[in-house]
Amino acid sequence: MAFDPHHPQQRRLAEALAADASLQAYVLLNPLPQDLRSALELDDELYDAHVLDLRRQDIPREHYPRLVPIHPHATEIIHATLAHALDEQRPSSAESTQGFGIGGWLTSAAKPAVLMDYLSLCMSQILRGDGRKYFRWSDRRIFEWMWPVLDAPARTALLGPVASWWTLDRRGALQEHTAAPWEPSIKPLRLSDAHWRHAHPCESVQDMLRGWQAFADPLPQAYLPHAAQAVRAAHSLGFTAEADVVLIGAYVLQIHPRLCEHPRLRELVRRARERQQPLAEALAGVADDGWDAMRDDLVRADRPTTEPNRDPYHG
Repeated sequence: MAFDPHHPQQRRLAEALAADASLQAYVLLNPLPQDLRSALELDDELYDAHVLDLRRQDIPREHYPRLVPIHPHATEIIHATLAHALDEQRPSSAESTQGFGIGGWLTSAAKPAVLMDYLSLCMSQILRGDGRKYFRWSDRRIFEWMWPVLDAPARTALLGPVASWWTLDRRGALQEHTAAPWEPSIKPLRLSDAHWRHAHPCESVQDMLRGWQAFADPLPQAYLPHAAQAVRAAHSLGFTAEADVVLIGAYVLQIHPRLCEHPRLRELVRRARERQQPLAEALAGVADDGWDAMRDDLVRADRPTTEPNRDPYHG
């Protein structure tokens, strides 16, 4: 498919990557587990030129992230990578097994070797008590989840010699990430205990978002904190199994953010555990008017501080 200069997303990305002639543009690929070479029609030399060395025996080298240089006027590559990224996030079960292959688009004035070494070090993190871990900053879902909790120094330490890092959010919008200027004396980011705690529920949140997209397209602007709140709500009832967390979270997203506080739901959960009844079966036994009644109860309780009958997710 030819590049369309009138497509707003394509035009915006192309203009951003070519805005400063002193910066080299790259697309960051996350080929785990898929090989993106054929999908993007890249020749072997271009695809294999800048592989980030993770120095891990448990990950095949073909699954290492890589930076593919983009010529300022290589609009076909820009189009192919953006189209692939958009296609990856269409509601599909493939995401849970194939992941997202397009990590983002970067610009940098640094030499490729410097840039690759820096990003490789950022992707090698120490988890206290569990040793060295591969932290996939090349997965745009993880990047999007972590970025809001990084303070200004941490953002500079993550980006390092990267001038700008563009990602695609789940609404299909391009997001630019920049930080204060980096100096070579600044070391690559090392995640704190608080960062690791925030990272822990990322997979559950992504599962939640995939399910949410099935009945809310597009997602609301604040989809990330809403999905995170739904995961926390499920945890508040003591659920830890992924399937149960996602299931109860889906009801939270559809009914009300404080659904897990409603006495009727808490009683349903208590009885299901007492009878060793599957959670899905217990919740399926509630008729639509039962869920409507719980929502109405919670909305009435919210009225002193919110507008009457306001949708808690879409306003």
